[in-house]
Amino acid sequence: MKTLIRFTLFLLPIASFAQKAVLDNKNANEYTTYAVEVHVPDSILQSIPQASIESAISIRGLKKVTASPSLTVSFTSQNLVVIEEGVKEFVVAKKDSNGNTTGSDTSYYVQALYSLKCEGKCYNEQKQLVYSAYWGVGQSKFTSFHMTTRQEAEDYWKNNKESLKGNFIASIINPSLVAMGNRLNAGLPYPSAKN
Repeated sequence: MKTLIRFTLFLLPIASFAQKAVLDNKNANEYTTYAVEVHVPDSILQSIPQASIESAISIRGLKKVTASPSLTVSFTSQNLVVIEEGVKEFVVAKKDSNGNTTGSDTSYYVQALYSLKCEGKCYNEQKQLVYSAYWGVGQSKFTSFHMTTRQEAEDYWKNNKESLKGNFIASIINPSLVAMGNRLNAGLPYPSAKN
């Protein structure tokens, strides 16, 4: 279950994303190497291994090094926060051909609101910030499929809670890494961006 890219049909992310970049064209040709720093809690690493996060961060045309890089790329995240969780009831009224209510059909589903704040930064050798972005600032919502009884929905959440949380983490971390990689490869004045 420790996969970097994981998709869940029932995830409906509504997280906020923000990016800004400070460009330094004068020093563009000085960028030849980069290093990656990952600062995430152990709870995140249980879903996505650190090596997967590190390998997802790359800059075309620059060599990855462990010492004396031209650029240092940092990825940080907080713990997943489940803001609200619970079983919800869904009622649909039954009507006859005259439009009169004759009864109702009731089903149940699990809904969870969650947040996971991430930050990406890139510094040059002089420790000047050349890129900064934030993800997961808002709330995301998970809605399960509908079930026939409340107990079935409660059992579904209880039995799948940990794997669903792993999916929640992936739904924020994975797009964040993709967005960060795209920006580092295309939007900043590295030699690779000129190709």
